[in-house]
Amino acid sequence: MAGIMLTTIGNFRSIETASSPSEDLYSFSTFTFTNANIGGRTGPNLSTLLSSYDTITNPWLSNSSNYTAANGIQTWTVPTTGTYTIIARGAQGAPASATAGGVGAIMQGDFALTQGQKINIVVGQTARVPPARPGRNGSGGGGTFVVKSNVSTPSTADILVIAGGGGGCGTAFLPNANASITTSGRNSTGGFYIGQGGTNGNGGGQSFGATSNGAGAGFLSNGAANGSGGGIAYIFGANGGAINSTYAPEGGGFGGGGAPNNGDLNRMGGGGGYSGGGASDASGNTATSTLAGGGGGSFNSGSNQINATNSSGNFGNGSVTITFIG
Repeated sequence: MAGIMLTTIGNFRSIETASSPSEDLYSFSTFTFTNANIGGRTGPNLSTLLSSYDTITNPWLSNSSNYTAANGIQTWTVPTTGTYTIIARGAQGAPASATAGGVGAIMQGDFALTQGQKINIVVGQTARVPPARPGRNGSGGGGTFVVKSNVSTPSTADILVIAGGGGGCGTAFLPNANASITTSGRNSTGGFYIGQGGTNGNGGGQSFGATSNGAGAGFLSNGAANGSGGGIAYIFGANGGAINSTYAPEGGGFGGGGAPNNGDLNRMGGGGGYSGGGASDASGNTATSTLAGGGGGSFNSGSNQINATNSSGNFGNGSVTITFIG
C-alpha cells in the first residue's frame, strides 16, 4: 500500500506517493488448507497438495517463498501484518461415519500475525478401518496443528491453535471418543482397564496390561505403545501410529493418531492433539459397542474464541481456514 506525503511550496500544496514497507507480499483474503483428501499415517507431499488446490485463483501457492510443504507439514508465509481468524478442525477417529468414530474438535480464534512470519500447518487425517475386522479395531484421528515455524525445536509458546482428533470407536458413537476442547486428552472407554488421556502436551496412555494398542500423541511426546502403534508427537513429525496389515492397514491418522498393531483382541487407538487420547483394549468377549479410544486434547491461544466438539465437532479429515480480517 502506498503512503501519501503533502509538500507545501509557497501557497501551493502538492501530493506525492511514497512506497510503504508494509506493502502486501501477495493478495490474500481467505484460504482453506486441506490434506488433499488422502488418509493414513503420513501427510500429503507438495505436488499432491498443489494439484488439489486452485492455484489459478490463488497464484501465491505456486511461489515457494509464500507456500511450501514437506513430510505432510504445510508452511504458509503471512502476507501482511494484521489480524487473522484461524479455524482448525481435527480429524475423526475410525470408523469415520455418522454413527461411530469420535469427532474432531473445531477451534477458532483471532491472531495478530506479522508479515513474513512462517506458519506450519498439520492437517489431521482419518485412517481406514480393517475390512476384515469391522467394529473390532479403529485407529485414532490426527490432530490439526497451526504453529509458528521455528528452525529449532518448537515449544508450546509457538502454538497458535490445535484441534484434537477423535478416538477410534467400535460399533457405537461414544462421547469419550470425541476430541476435547480442553488441553487434556480423554480417557478410553470400555474393556477391563482404562487408558488415561495425556496432559500438559504429552501423549496418552495404554490400558493397563495391554500390549498392542496405541495411544494418541501430544505436542511434546508420543502416545504410549509397547509395540509401534503409538502416535508420533508434533515435534517429531506428527505421523500416526505404525501400519499393521491386519489391524491397522493405514496406521493411525496423520497428526498423531494411535493405532492397534497386534493381537486378536478388540482394540481402539487414541486421537492425537495437544495432549493425546488414551488407547482402549478388551477381550474378544467384550461388546464392541462399549469400546472407544479417547479423543485428543486441544489448545487455543487466540482471542474471540469459538470452540466446539461432540455433536458440533468435525467429521472426516481435518482442515484449517485462515481469513484476513484487518
